Amino acid sequence: MANLCMAFGDCYVLTCLPLQLNSLQKELKDRNRDIEEMRMEEQKLQGIIESLEKFILALKTEIQERADTIQDEVRNWTID
Repeated sequence: MANLCMAFGDCYVLTCLPLQLNSLQKELKDRNRDIEEMRMEEQKLQGIIESLEKFILALKTEIQERADTIQDEVRNWTID
């Protein structure tokens, strides 16, 4: 395309620049769409992370409760 534009000299501004502008506008639009898709994916992953963190906290609580129950049973055995 550049060779075609250089062959016409002064016509470059009138023919090639608008084509380049259209190409750059399309690329910008595509990249903006990609960024928006990545933002949506990031939000989805953040939601998953929050859910997993809550799940981990619940498991830690359950483990602690079970450990306390076991300790109480061990104390009862030693008292008897």
